[in-house]
Amino acid sequence: MSSSAFAAFQTAIGHPERLMQGTKQGRGKPTAQETSMFVAAVVLTYAAWEGYVEDLAVEVTRHLAKDTRPENVPATARKAIEAMQPSQWEYSVHPGWKGLWTRCVTEYAKGTEGDKPPFGMNTANAKNTIALFERVGVDVWGALEEADKSGIESLVRLRGEVAHTGGTPTNFKKGLAQEHLARVKRVVELIDQAAKLKTHALTGTHPWP
Repeated sequence: MSSSAFAAFQTAIGHPERLMQGTKQGRGKPTAQETSMFVAAVVLTYAAWEGYVEDLAVEVTRHLAKDTRPENVPATARKAIEAMQPSQWEYSVHPGWKGLWTRCVTEYAKGTEGDKPPFGMNTANAKNTIALFERVGVDVWGALEEADKSGIESLVRLRGEVAHTGGTPTNFKKGLAQEHLARVKRVVELIDQAAKLKTHALTGTHPWP
């Protein structure tokens, strides 16, 4: 079984998949409309990736906070909680260290309601993804091969180029959109499994069936 974040990802990734299915199959110069569909598919692929990373971090933290003994809280998570500078009341009574742990990760991933910081993780690149899961206390980025890590970074840059210029990147082809789509699907499966195993190692319980 997989995480709830994975289930949400499966729904989200269906949008770029259907966009790609709507273009002609086989070789041939794409029309302007098809090129726009390829670009849109890349942006939606990135959106599915970012949403998954954020959702998984919060989901895993909730499991860890529920089942981890205080002495087993990972050092990186403890450091992040301490950086919040909670009062003794907050730390020991309400919301307690478990609630602080969950809040720490949730705010870094998704921000808070309203127009006050923190605003959440606005780019799911390697640096921010690693920093997010340091707060969780598990390393999922390390489960990836170097080629997949660099591929995710390439997707992040490509999405940024599209988002900030509103144009089509130079030499953009259907194969590139397909490559990013396939990679993200593979990477998400690897990360989901890594998160499950690492959570079990810390708690002795499975975070999802």
